[in-house]
Amino acid sequence: MGIEFSVSPKDFVPNTSILLNATVLDLRYNNTRYTPSCNVDFFEVNPNGGETKLGTNDTSNGVALWRLDYPSGTVARAYKALIVSAEGTPQNIASSPVQLTVGTATRLLLNVTRDFNSTRHVFNAKLLSGSSGVSSKTIKLKLNQTEYGNTTDADGLAQFVLWLSPQAENNQTNYNVVASFEGDVTSLATASFTLPNGTQYNICTTIQYDSFKPSSNSTSITVRPQTTEGATTLISQEQLEADARANGQLRTEPRFSLGYPWLRLHFILAFDAKDVLDVGLSLIGDDIIVPYNSFFTWLNNFIGVFAKPIAISYIATEVAVWAAMNFGPPAFAISLLASIGIKAVLLYLAWNYVDDLKSAFIGAWVSMILGAVGVIKMLHSGLVSLACGFLTAVKAVAFWKFLYRFIYIPVNLLFLILTLNRLSALGGI
Repeated sequence: MGIEFSVSPKDFVPNTSILLNATVLDLRYNNTRYTPSCNVDFFEVNPNGGETKLGTNDTSNGVALWRLDYPSGTVARAYKALIVSAEGTPQNIASSPVQLTVGTATRLLLNVTRDFNSTRHVFNAKLLSGSSGVSSKTIKLKLNQTEYGNTTDADGLAQFVLWLSPQAENNQTNYNVVASFEGDVTSLATASFTLPNGTQYNICTTIQYDSFKPSSNSTSITVRPQTTEGATTLISQEQLEADARANGQLRTEPRFSLGYPWLRLHFILAFDAKDVLDVGLSLIGDDIIVPYNSFFTWLNNFIGVFAKPIAISYIATEVAVWAAMNFGPPAFAISLLASIGIKAVLLYLAWNYVDDLKSAFIGAWVSMILGAVGVIKMLHSGLVSLACGFLTAVKAVAFWKFLYRFIYIPVNLLFLILTLNRLSALGGI
């Protein structure tokens, strides 16, 4: 005979009602249930190995059950079941060991911030139980092979301020960051059984934490070399603005002229301390895209960054328009959502890589600007036609293209914000 022993639930807090299950198996017949009624004793075992009999129950269709409330306090208890008598055959074990964990669950939040143009990084690890912070607990922070420790405050926050510089000949360095809470002092109890051949088998092991269970969280960051600049005693507002532009930001500049088109609004992208793309929009007339001289050098290394979003945007638009023209608005909606889903997957794959995120940022920016340009051109053409008194029917194809591009403007803006925030968290800007 053998017993397949289990406990449910396996993860709980003290005073929880638990159910002990002993299924009696006939090992002589391929571990089938032993259906004749027999008696099963249930035991509780303390950390010192002392056993207390909880009681005896008869099997029904080969199963005997015992329910109890797990005791309060901080002392672990383990459990086991033994057959009292079953045709006089020796008892064996027919199950894997049972592992019980007792204590209050926790979760550990982790985020990283970096001071602008600095090697100073702030790691915030917040220990929570439910929605409340857990105070006075030790949090360990491990960066690659180096470990640090700090204690949580009243809100459950442990903060680590570290100055991280690129290693290995000033090349960019990736750091694997792991924050962990090891839990409170534990109590351990094991219920064992000696097999007929003399081997001792652990039936049930219980780990009980005095209060809170362990938790952990991890992330990775990339530290890039800082740009070397001459030291100055005072920094002017203009220099601060120049530094901000040089670290990958967007800006707008209105430019006026005496003749046509009189006013053009420029959207300028700065990347790696250079203005790399200037998109000018005229309120009256066509749009124009003007690259800077430095853009041509930069384009040789990043041609894929621009080619990919332009090609994907064109193909996705044509697919959505074709679907709308042939199968109606539901097909258009499905095509639109599918393209957004693909864009989200690509961003997810680049989520932990600074260079890939920069490419994603450029792609989102180019897609957003080109989409906005297309929308403005179509609106402009319609307004000019109305102003001149020529009312023409809007073609269905043009309508679906306009709708697709219009919807995609806030979508690209959202992806742009997500990418910038992640780049900032990884120290990429």
